[in-house]
Amino acid sequence: MRQHPVRRLELPDIVTIANVMFGFLAIVVISVETGSGGELGLAARLILLGVIADGLTACWLG
Repeated sequence: MRQHPVRRLELPDIVTIANVMFGFLAIVVISVETGSGGELGLAARLILLGVIADGLTACWLG
C-alpha cells in the first residue's frame, strides 16, 4: 500500500516554518526601521532567535 505523500508535521518541520516566519518578520522590521531611521536591534534579535531554535532542534534530534 502506498503512503500518502503528505505526512504529519514533526518538530524539525515546525522549527523550519517558525524560522521562515522569523526571517520574514525580520525583513519587515528592517524595512520599517530603516525607513524611519531606527536601529536594527529587533531584526537582529528575530534572526538570532531563529538560529538558536534551529541549533537547539539540531542538537536535540541529533
